[in-house]
Amino acid sequence: MSRPVAMITGASSGIGRACAAECARNGFDVAIAARRTDDLESLAESIAGDHDCQVMVRGVDLHDHEETVRIVPEVLERFGRLDALLNVAGVADMTPLHEMSLGSLQRTLVVNTIAPALLVREAWPALVKAPRGVVINISSLASIDPLPGGGAYGMSKSAIEGLMRSIHVESAASGAGIRSFALAPGCIDTPMLRSALDGIELPDGAEIPMDEFVGHVMDCVQGVHDDFDGQTIFVAREGHFSRDVADTKAALQDLWGG
Repeated sequence: MSRPVAMITGASSGIGRACAAECARNGFDVAIAARRTDDLESLAESIAGDHDCQVMVRGVDLHDHEETVRIVPEVLERFGRLDALLNVAGVADMTPLHEMSLGSLQRTLVVNTIAPALLVREAWPALVKAPRGVVINISSLASIDPLPGGGAYGMSKSAIEGLMRSIHVESAASGAGIRSFALAPGCIDTPMLRSALDGIELPDGAEIPMDEFVGHVMDCVQGVHDDFDGQTIFVAREGHFSRDVADTKAALQDLWGG
């Protein structure tokens, strides 16, 4: 039997890069997609060598709908199957709502929400056929606690959680057997976070270790958290793991005060 296949967007850096490496470590062949192909190529060389897996590299700007819908068919042509879709790619334009341009709003919503929905649409038949079809959407605590200036980003992450719930309902109604999860982290050391929190010092315990968060992602892929199917998992700080909004907000209050 062929190895299971995971497709990861936003794999050139941060959470996406770490998820791709972890999928490979756990026995998956991987298709990695992002804008920066040089970074994808270096990742592909690293994980193929470390884990003896097949890696497909696909450069793409998810703002381009026509390019976005081509990715899944190419993955299926290469591997013949798709078992897990990890929607990790995202953009965050930190601009106050009253100053936000239409172009900025559109790009944020397209990359963070519409592109993942298109990928789910294209991947659906393959995920139904998979022994265990899974969609992972990376959200953010901004969905329940947006930062000033991060209105568009918070909106997009609320929407991608809605996509996760819709996948769950559609799958249950049709008997598709596709599991869907949204993971909403707080502070993980990524280029996007460093840009968004420029000059803001994190309180002790606020930074979530990358390996801890990616471990939660992999647990969802592999069935450890199937009782969370169709729900958002909040990771507010190191050691925190909850599907309860009130509990998560209390954890944020303890961290940040105010």
